[in-house]
Amino acid sequence: MPKEAVVIGGTYINAYSIFCGLSKIGWKGDVYFIKERRSQFSLIDLLPQKRIADVSRLQDIFPFFSGISQKYRRLYFMVTDEKFHEVIHNLIRDFPNIVFWGYSRNDPEIATDKVRFYEFLKDISMGKLIPDYISGSENPFDRFGDIFIFRMRKSWDKGKKLPRVKIIRGKREFENYLSFLQDKGFSKRDWCYQELLDIAPEHNVSVVGWHEPNGNHKYLVTRKVLSHPDPTGNGDVVELVENQNIIDSLTGITKKVLDSMDYIGPFELEFVFDKKSMTYKMIELNPRFWMQHLLFEMNTGFLLLHRYLSMSSNLSPVYTRYWINTFYSVFRLLKFNWKVLRYLLSSNSIHIPPVNIALRYALYYIFQKIQNRL
Repeated sequence: MPKEAVVIGGTYINAYSIFCGLSKIGWKGDVYFIKERRSQFSLIDLLPQKRIADVSRLQDIFPFFSGISQKYRRLYFMVTDEKFHEVIHNLIRDFPNIVFWGYSRNDPEIATDKVRFYEFLKDISMGKLIPDYISGSENPFDRFGDIFIFRMRKSWDKGKKLPRVKIIRGKREFENYLSFLQDKGFSKRDWCYQELLDIAPEHNVSVVGWHEPNGNHKYLVTRKVLSHPDPTGNGDVVELVENQNIIDSLTGITKKVLDSMDYIGPFELEFVFDKKSMTYKMIELNPRFWMQHLLFEMNTGFLLLHRYLSMSSNLSPVYTRYWINTFYSVFRLLKFNWKVLRYLLSSNSIHIPPVNIALRYALYYIFQKIQNRL
C-alpha cells in the first residue's frame, strides 16, 4: 500500500507547477488532480503519471476522498483556488488523514472574504494600510466620485467562480454592470465598492511564501511587470523585487498580519501602491498556491513543497528573477507586442509552461475547439 499521495485541486498553470515541483524534489507517491469536467482538455492532460478525479460539483469531492482515503496513510491536499476552502474543514473532519495548509486557525473566512479581511485589519490597527471601501448597499458615487472599483466579496461561492474586479467609469457603466449581476442572481450583500488605487502593473506588489506562527517562515517580494488582461488581470510576467526598503517594509507588515491571523501555509498577500498616501495598501490575501509560485520555489530550493510535505530539503536555490506565462507571451508576440522579448530571452527567467508544452497544448486546444464545432 502506498503510504502517501498528493491531491492537487486545479488543472491550470498553478497545478502544473505543483506537479513539476513534486518531480523536482523526488516525490515518489501518487498524484491526483481534481478536474471539473473530464471531457474538457486541460494543461494537466499533457502530464505523465497522473490520476484525474472527475469532480463536476464541489460536493462530489467527498465521495472522491471516500474512495481513496483508505488507500493512503496521508493525503496532502494542495489547492490552487479558494473554492475548496468552502469544504476543507468538513473534509478534514470526515477524513483525518488529509493534510491541508493554507488557512487562518482563528477564523478561516478572514482570508476568503475581502470585507471580513479588511475589518480584521482594522481590528489589529492596520486600517490605514487598506483601500477605502464601502458595502454594496451604499452609494459609491457619493464616496468615490465617477471612478471606483466594483468587486465581489469572495472569489468563489458554492464552487462557482464569481466575476472579477471591475473598474467602473460613470453611472451608465455602473447601472449596466449592476443589472448584469442582478440578472445572475447576486445581491448587494455579495459585493463592495473600493477606491481606485494605482493600476499600473508595476505598482501591484505581492509578499509571497510560507508562514507559520512559530516564526518558521520565508518570504519573497514580487511585482507584476506585464498583466493580462490589462489593467487588473493576472501577472503574466512577474519579477523579484530587490529594493531592500520595500522588502523590509512589506514583509514586516505581512508577518504582523499572518501572526495575528494564526495563519499557516502557502500564501500571497497583494499590495497596490496609493499615490495619495505614498504607501502600499493591502488588497487581498490568497491562501493557496498562487499562479507564479515556482518563482518562489526556484529561489528557495522548493521550500513550499518541502514544508508542506514535512520533507527535509536537499536542493540549492537557483537565482531566478522573472516568471513568465508562456501562453500570454506568445499571444503578445503574435500581436507584435515586443515588450515581453527581453524577459523571454533573460537567462534568469523561468517559462511556465515550457515552450514545447505550450505549443502542444495550443494544438490540442485548437483541435478540440474544431471537434466541438463539427
